[in-house]
Amino acid sequence: MSDKPQFETIDPATVELAQAPGAAPAARAGSGRGARLAVIAAGAVLVALMIGVFLVLPGLVERTTSEAVAPPPTAAPPAAQTPPLRQAELAQARREAQDILARLLEAQDTLEKKQVNLWAEDDFAAMNALAAQGDARYRQGAFDEALQLYKDARAKSEALLARATALVAEKNGEGGKALADMDQQRAEAAFRLVLAIDPDNTEARTGLARAGLLPQIRPLLENARGQVAEKRWGQAKGALDALLALDERHTEARHMLTQVEREIRAEEFNGFMGVGLVAMQRGDYRQAARQFEQALKVDPASEDARVSLNQARAALQAHDIAITLAAAQEQEAAEQWAQAAASYQQVLDADDSVVSARVGLLRSQARARLDDGIAAILADPLRLASGTVYTQASQLLRDAEQVSPRGARLETQITALRLALEKARQPVTVHLQSDNQTQVTLLRVGEMGAFSSRTIELRPGRYVVVGSRAGFRDVRVEFEVAADSAVSVTIACTERV
Repeated sequence: MSDKPQFETIDPATVELAQAPGAAPAARAGSGRGARLAVIAAGAVLVALMIGVFLVLPGLVERTTSEAVAPPPTAAPPAAQTPPLRQAELAQARREAQDILARLLEAQDTLEKKQVNLWAEDDFAAMNALAAQGDARYRQGAFDEALQLYKDARAKSEALLARATALVAEKNGEGGKALADMDQQRAEAAFRLVLAIDPDNTEARTGLARAGLLPQIRPLLENARGQVAEKRWGQAKGALDALLALDERHTEARHMLTQVEREIRAEEFNGFMGVGLVAMQRGDYRQAARQFEQALKVDPASEDARVSLNQARAALQAHDIAITLAAAQEQEAAEQWAQAAASYQQVLDADDSVVSARVGLLRSQARARLDDGIAAILADPLRLASGTVYTQASQLLRDAEQVSPRGARLETQITALRLALEKARQPVTVHLQSDNQTQVTLLRVGEMGAFSSRTIELRPGRYVVVGSRAGFRDVRVEFEVAADSAVSVTIACTERV
């Protein structure tokens, strides 16, 4: 600073190594009295030199580079009148005074960098005054008094440094409160003082920047407050989001946003619950369950939503089971046994305690097997030529005839199966044609020899006739014999080998 107080620099004094007062000049050589006087004079010089060693030499050796370190006094009492012990005490006090002064100068520089004149000008001046008094006493050789004055000044400097630390915390707090009060001028003043003391203080830098945003924040906050008062939560949230985008640390806005979001969630929750309850009343349990699920997403801890959802699911399950059971019964009535069995199984997958579904499943499965068996025989009645298949078909007919009540489909199947079994045992005329040179064999029947034409009776089924002739390639003919239809088959070996 341009008006920085300066401690007065003390220049070193020249120590006069003079004779003792009243000493006579040296006597001529050979005079006894003169010799004694010479010895006394020499002793006085020696004493003066010793005083110089105690008083002058320490100052020359211990002088610091600081501009305010005081050298030996210029007005010290005559060395011859100061006892050696006192001289040692003064030398010690002088050294301590120089140490304290050096630290005092460092503190003065630190305080000036912290712009102490902005926040403790009078106390800083008082500290400098004490130091100046110490300088004066030092120059007078009163080192004890100078040391005490320096100590007092040093204590004031430490108190000022401690006050600077406390003031930083105090003003940061004051600035934060001013921000909360939307008082830009007071906030900026507080944070600027902090930065004057501590230019690198992050909290003050951030606070000062936030204070500069108050003109933009103020209308957003007022808007948000108004929207909250009117319970327009969506509009309030929009204003608060915009505010926090500018100043994410704004305490009131954060608290208000928490309240607004809670109200928004409450509205959403109540909306979902309301729609769900209405859906329950009209029997739309699927829609009700969806609404209660959404309500639980908004408030996972809501017991009301959880109970309502369980009720909706139970009602939906019961409703679905009832619908599926009705469908299964309709399918049974239509003798759609496979579909009915699938429907009963669907019910049991949802709730395996439904007895009617268990019974219906067994009944439908048995009827489906009977239906499938009869349908397979009727789809290919020629299979009845096999004794095993014929036996199975006969058992199917007996099982079907025992069913009561029987539907129209089963009645039709019974009639068709009975007729198929009857026709399976009725021979059919088969005409065989050959060249009278081919040896003909009807598999599963026997050899028939060579012939030109032959008629035989065969039961319905699938047959194979084989022809052979020397010098010719064998032939094989497969044919079917169906009920109520004559069959003509030609077989002859015509390809030479």
